[in-house]
Amino acid sequence: DITRDLCRAAVEEAAAVAGAMGISVRNDITEHVYRIASATAGNRSSMGQDVDHHRLTEIGTINGAVVSEARKTGIPVPVNQTLTALIETLQAHYS
Repeated sequence: DITRDLCRAAVEEAAAVAGAMGISVRNDITEHVYRIASATAGNRSSMGQDVDHHRLTEIGTINGAVVSEARKTGIPVPVNQTLTALIETLQAHYS
């Protein structure tokens, strides 16, 4: 489904950036993330809770960090850029 595809793309982008930085990433990182997501599916993420309560999220230190490091390595990360921009736009319009 689309959510799984977005997750996969974001994780693969992050893994590519990590690899370019010399950081070792497990070979099954995408499946590992899927397993964690499935195991915690009943929970509301802290970022989701922050959005619910119109609080600033940690998007800048999660996906935004991937975007920042990607700029240094020259690796395109369109999914992480879009996710970061969407949450930052949402935050900018909190009332």
